[in-house]
Amino acid sequence: MKELTDSFAKEWPSEWKEHWQEKKFEKFSPIQVKSFPHLFQGENAVVVSPTGSGKTLAYLFPTLLKVTKGSGNQLLILLPSHELAMQVGKVTKEWAELLGLHSETIIGGANTKRQLEKLKQQPEIIVGSAGRIFEWIQNKKIKAHLLRTIILDEVDQLLQTNEVTFTQKIMQRLDNQAQQIFVSATALQNKELAQKLIHSNTQVIDVTNEDQSNRQTTHCYVQIPKRKKADYLRRLAHIPNMSAVVFFNELTEMGSIAEKLIYEGVPIATFASDQSKGERKLALQLFEKGKATLLLTTDIAARGLDFEALPYVIQYDLPYKVENYRHRSGRTGRMGKKGVVLSLCEESQKRDIRKFEEEMKEKFVEVFIHGGAIVFEKPEILVEKSSSIPETKEKSLLVKKKVKEKVKKSKKKVKVKKKAQKDKGARKKS
Repeated sequence: MKELTDSFAKEWPSEWKEHWQEKKFEKFSPIQVKSFPHLFQGENAVVVSPTGSGKTLAYLFPTLLKVTKGSGNQLLILLPSHELAMQVGKVTKEWAELLGLHSETIIGGANTKRQLEKLKQQPEIIVGSAGRIFEWIQNKKIKAHLLRTIILDEVDQLLQTNEVTFTQKIMQRLDNQAQQIFVSATALQNKELAQKLIHSNTQVIDVTNEDQSNRQTTHCYVQIPKRKKADYLRRLAHIPNMSAVVFFNELTEMGSIAEKLIYEGVPIATFASDQSKGERKLALQLFEKGKATLLLTTDIAARGLDFEALPYVIQYDLPYKVENYRHRSGRTGRMGKKGVVLSLCEESQKRDIRKFEEEMKEKFVEVFIHGGAIVFEKPEILVEKSSSIPETKEKSLLVKKKVKEKVKKSKKKVKVKKKAQKDKGARKKS
């Protein structure tokens, strides 16, 4: 079969080969090809690849094939948010069940009794958030010392958020021989973090420069005054087939704009840190089903969330760092699909656009909103010829003169009529 010509896939179980075809995947991404032999051989590794390049399957394919059915907890995958854990857990279960393996997703905020029942079944694979996972390790319901492989997905975020303490404590409970895999799109850009992760026995697998899967993404900006941003976002929402994740820097600004759009009848959903897990789940469902045209959010949704063939990402606010821009824009143009990243830019922010261009080595194109569409050429402004301007002024003055004359005549008629009525009244008295 043409899709599985890569050497590592030739020995795949038949169930995986069939499922690959059912998913209509065309080919393996560079990170999937390059990382497989290292991860399958049990090497510790830092896996770096652009957003939307297939990193999840890149670490799942080799690590799932090493898991032994019925031998208890062996593979642990940690993620920085509940939503990411649920998403990766779904993909993991999809491929694990084809091998007869048991995978469970364990996150905070979920029913602990149900989780306990699941853990009693000794799943070979556990996906979850660090806080709740460590809680079950402390209670000896997850056998940390038996784990053969641990994967830290979005490692830069895991080690820089409130999850860092739990992550470190989990790492300390592992057997010294356990395989450690660190995954991110931007891990090596943080020198301090890179120094922590990379040791003499750690393989660095970086395909950032060779992966072309995000080259189908068009980066553009529209220059508008700040006061008009909300109106432009409303106009964008009415473009045919519009579906976009809209990023804000501040939660308060996002809430304010959300209220305006709802008042104007724009179908939106919001995904924010101050919402409950249930509210965020509902927002994602509404957006994925097309019931919400825009999903308004902050950087909480910039990493890992995978929306199938999302056409647009809109930066209502330009991010403060190019790293955040990369993660936000990675929600579109995934795995070689086309996508557009549109930034609403004030005139003073053009220097920031140029900075992003330089650091990302991408060309940002200025676009315009015209006639219910995003256009790449400035719409022509219809201006009358200079020779016609005097004529227009003369016509305007002539109209004003005629109006004045008409009013004057009308007033004169009223006066004459009143005088005639007065004279008539005087004659009757006499």
